[in-house]
Amino acid sequence: MGSIFAKEKQAVMHYPKRRKLMKRQEFDTLIFDLDGTLFDTEKNIVNSFNHALVKNGFKKRPYSEVQQLIGTPLQDMFKLYVPAEKIDACISKHRERQIRMLFKESSIFPGVKSTLKKLKAMGKNLSVATTKPEFFARKMLYRHSLTGLFDLIHGSSIKKGVGETPKDQILTGALKRIKYQKAVYIGDTLYDIKAAKNNDLPVIAVDYGIGRKKDLKDAKPDWLISDFRKLLDIIQ
Repeated sequence: MGSIFAKEKQAVMHYPKRRKLMKRQEFDTLIFDLDGTLFDTEKNIVNSFNHALVKNGFKKRPYSEVQQLIGTPLQDMFKLYVPAEKIDACISKHRERQIRMLFKESSIFPGVKSTLKKLKAMGKNLSVATTKPEFFARKMLYRHSLTGLFDLIHGSSIKKGVGETPKDQILTGALKRIKYQKAVYIGDTLYDIKAAKNNDLPVIAVDYGIGRKKDLKDAKPDWLISDFRKLLDIIQ
C-alpha cells in the first residue's frame, strides 16, 4: 500500500461529473464505506473466503480473483463457485474465521482517525454504510475508538441463513435512518460509486483500497483521492 501514498501522485483528481461541483463543498453529512475505505481488511476477507471454500470441500481460488469480487454481497461471491445449497454453509465458515482473525488481518488506513476527528469537530454528521455485518463493523470501530464519532453504523444482518445486503440497499437504508440536507458517500469500489449514483448522491472514491484506480476513474466519481486526509480539501 505504500506506493499509493507516494508524493508524486496527484492526491485529488477530477473527472466529468453528473452535476457541476466546485472543488470544495459544504456537506453536512458524510457516509463512509468500511472495507477498503476506513480499514484495510482485504487479507481477512480473501483468506476467510478461501477458508470457507476448502472447509466445504471446494477448491481454493487465486487471491487476486477473490480480491476483485470484494464489495459484492458474500452470497453472490460464493454462488460463483458453489451450488446454491452450499452457500449458507460457506457463509457460516467464512464468518467464523473472519471474526476470529478480524483484528490480526486488518488495520486502519493512514490518516483515517485524525481526519474523522477533524470532520466531527467541523460539525459534520458521520455515518457508516457497509455490506459487512453490522456486528463486525461495530467491533472494528470500537477497537480503534471510533464508535463515538459516528451518528449511524448501518450494515448487514448477522443472522444465520441471511446473506449480506447489496450496497445499493444498504445505502438506501442508511439514508432513511439519518437526517441530512446535503450528503456525500465515500467508498473504494465500483459498487460504491454505483450505489451512490443510484441514490442520487455525489461520491468521493478512494483509490488506495480494493478498487483499481483506472476502473474507478472510468466510473466517473465526483472526486477521486489517493489519501483519506485529502477529504479535508473537499469538505468545508
